[in-house]
Amino acid sequence: MQDKIKQEMVRYCRLLYDRKLAVSSDGNLSAKVAGGQILITSDSCCFGTIDEGEISKIDFLGNILQGKALPSLEFRIHVEAYKRRKDVNAVIHTHSPYATAFSAIGDELEPILSELAIFGGSIPKTWYAPPQTEELAHAVSSLVENHDAILLRNHGALVVGKSMKDAFLTAERLEFVAQVASIARQMGGLRKLSREQIARAQAIFRA
Repeated sequence: MQDKIKQEMVRYCRLLYDRKLAVSSDGNLSAKVAGGQILITSDSCCFGTIDEGEISKIDFLGNILQGKALPSLEFRIHVEAYKRRKDVNAVIHTHSPYATAFSAIGDELEPILSELAIFGGSIPKTWYAPPQTEELAHAVSSLVENHDAILLRNHGALVVGKSMKDAFLTAERLEFVAQVASIARQMGGLRKLSREQIARAQAIFRA
């Protein structure tokens, strides 16, 4: 079973790389398995060339249970998501260009598309915390309880899903929304959706 999960992880890592949602050795992906354990990509792997040998099994403390590769040093934010959300089975941390750009500015992502309703009408942003730290996991903690996508200030994005496919689609949709918002700002005359319009879109998506 875990071999199949690793194969799926490799496939989605390469998709993330091909869609330019990950670059170089930045970004990480994990999947929850039985016994309070997770499979997670290694700290130095490139998503474009990753293989199953670059995936390790760890516990929630980061101890290596299986595999020779050093697990991603960002494992804490993955663990925090699994602790806070029992429905989550996959977590992806991306450094996609537009979402990361919005993580680095003071403004929020404007509600200009109905797609934002899928994210609850807004994309929350953490306070700044250094990468690979308990502080960053703490910053993620309260936000991930109610959101499938969050921006890590001056860093990137974190998305979660009931499956790897769900998490991947959320990462892709987040980057699309951020890109459109960036283009719309440059064009000028940006029109935001009202709370009522967002609420109506949410009702439609839930139906």
